[in-house]
Amino acid sequence: MPVYAVTGASGHLGRFAIEQLLARGVPPSEVVAVVRDRGKAASLAGRGVTVREAHYSRPETLGAALAGVNRHFAHPVLMIIWNCSLIRGSYGLAGFPDDHEQSRCR
Repeated sequence: MPVYAVTGASGHLGRFAIEQLLARGVPPSEVVAVVRDRGKAASLAGRGVTVREAHYSRPETLGAALAGVNRHFAHPVLMIIWNCSLIRGSYGLAGFPDDHEQSRCR
């Protein structure tokens, strides 16, 4: 069974992505809203969506927030930040071989 994570879920785009998943019949129990502030996602939690707290600038929070997830929706700009933190090794990975990706992180 797919488990979808939506990062930035308390923002406009993230909330829209979750609404679209639910409208297409994905059960709330298969949706994980990843947010910086749980309070801003209380309405999602009230509908049965799992809410987990994490922040891209604190990569150590991401592992637990994305545990069990096999589908991930993220805003492209946020993914650049995520990739940069990975390249810098703060999430325990060596980095990306693509010089283009690394050039964005300088």
